[in-house]
Amino acid sequence: MTFQDGSFLWDRDIQAKIVGAFFLPYAIFQVPGAIVVTKLGSHKVFGCVLVLTSVITLLTPIISRVHYIGTIVLRFLLGALTSVTYVNTQYLLGRWVPIQERSRLSALSYSGIEMGILVTYAISGFLCEHGFDGGWPSIFYIHG
Repeated sequence: MTFQDGSFLWDRDIQAKIVGAFFLPYAIFQVPGAIVVTKLGSHKVFGCVLVLTSVITLLTPIISRVHYIGTIVLRFLLGALTSVTYVNTQYLLGRWVPIQERSRLSALSYSGIEMGILVTYAISGFLCEHGFDGGWPSIFYIHG
């Protein structure tokens, strides 16, 4: 395996800020997200969150080429919105799935998340090397 410099020569501090910009709001916004889902309804919130996360994902390569601060802002927004998706799934399972089937459907739902991550990582490695627009941006465009 060979390593090469990519498009961005960001130091470890900048890289850590970009990674942390997703996970901090993901943890913080779950409780406020649950309140929003309860007040506005899960279908409306889920639809809005899906559209917004797709748009943010599509914008990531463009904004990243401008400045790393923009990438941090996008990752922050993505973390906050993704946390709402998690609590929304819990809300839907609790409201719409019969008690006898909740554990089975919850297990299926959350194992699907892990399978999605597995497939995404496999596809992303291929796209990084063979994708369009320099490789790595195609990951964001296709997944967005």
